Amino acid sequence: MPGDYTRFTHRPAQGYNSVLMQQGRVQLDSDWNEQADILQRRLRVQALDTFGPCAVPELTTPDAFKLTPLAGPPVDLSIGGGRLYLDGLLVEIFAGEGFSYLSQKYYPDAPAFPITGEAIAYLDLWEREITSIEDPELLEKALGGPDTTTRRQTVWQVKWHALADATCGINLNALFPPSAGRLTTTAMAPPASNDPCILSPSGGYRGLENRLYRVEVHRPGALGTARFKWSRDNASIVSRVDDLAVSGTQTRLTVARIGRDKVLRFSVGDWVEVTDDHRELMGESGEMAQVTDTSEAALTLTLDRTLPTSTGRAFGATATEIRARHTRVRKWDQKAPG
Repeated sequence: MPGDYTRFTHRPAQGYNSVLMQQGRVQLDSDWNEQADILQRRLRVQALDTFGPCAVPELTTPDAFKLTPLAGPPVDLSIGGGRLYLDGLLVEIFAGEGFSYLSQKYYPDAPAFPITGEAIAYLDLWEREITSIEDPELLEKALGGPDTTTRRQTVWQVKWHALADATCGINLNALFPPSAGRLTTTAMAPPASNDPCILSPSGGYRGLENRLYRVEVHRPGALGTARFKWSRDNASIVSRVDDLAVSGTQTRLTVARIGRDKVLRFSVGDWVEVTDDHRELMGESGEMAQVTDTSEAALTLTLDRTLPTSTGRAFGATATEIRARHTRVRKWDQKAPG
């Protein structure tokens, strides 16, 4: 989930090793976040230089993420507890936690292992952003519940890949090469006016709000098939979904908040995305829809299409299931027809 930030200023090539606060100055989120980025990079680089791309501390947790066959069916593997370093990131299964391949902490619908043939098992690791939507404990209750900060969370998933003649130490970078796709952006000057009575825009952006543009691929594919979504506010206008009801060709969402003010809010005509933890952790996009009605009194948003509640990529059949999956609705600034 994107947070509400102004900008990110960390530039490793500058060699900065800390951020120093001056007295009587305005405090900015970008300064705090740069200090976090400086420290995070230092820890990752130090771990890489010390342990290499992957390591298990033999003296303390030698069986970390060790896979052991379990009695089946179905085919399943236990995952050993402990600490492991991957690409400089620390990942840990804590004492008292017990996971298997089919019951992983961050992999809600792991596909079944093949019954026949050879395969390799590997650890997939990345960071995701957590806001108060996913973790309500981040709300500051003493101040009435504002969402003051967000968190980075290390997410791990044990996965498998069918492979003939599989061996330990296989080059996963060659097996799973990074995407060659690149996104290039540039500022476009407005066309000059050919009307002598109309002055061409020349003052640049004059709004009061900070703009942090975010572009995401919603559906991959070739030109004409792929779909993108974008936001001027880092897609930070989001609300918790407490209930979801389908009626005819529409869906009504009961939400925690319609908006903060006249700008940072959901309005009729907005394109929104409904998603939850399950979809995010499974690498699936949410459901896009357009807002046709809002109710401040009832805290509801009405969408122009039906969303799955019990079949397919369903969000949950009950309000309890919807809340447990941290279902949320996010505003995007796309205005073209869907």
